[in-house]
Amino acid sequence: KLIEIVESLGGGPQNLAVTPDGKLLICANMAGSNLALFKISQTAGNITPIGKVHEIVSPSCIMIR
Repeated sequence: KLIEIVESLGGGPQNLAVTPDGKLLICANMAGSNLALFKISQTAGNITPIGKVHEIVSPSCIMIR
């Protein structure tokens, strides 16, 4: 079920990852050359941007260990 559509805070979102605890979403914006962080609501499932984006050249994937 679609909850909402949210801007990726950069151009060309290439990859998404959710942290193991399910509290954060990380978005790699390849064309925008940044990573954006979002808080995931544990009750509603919607996301809210957290702080500033992190500049990184052309991120294409995210790996969480």
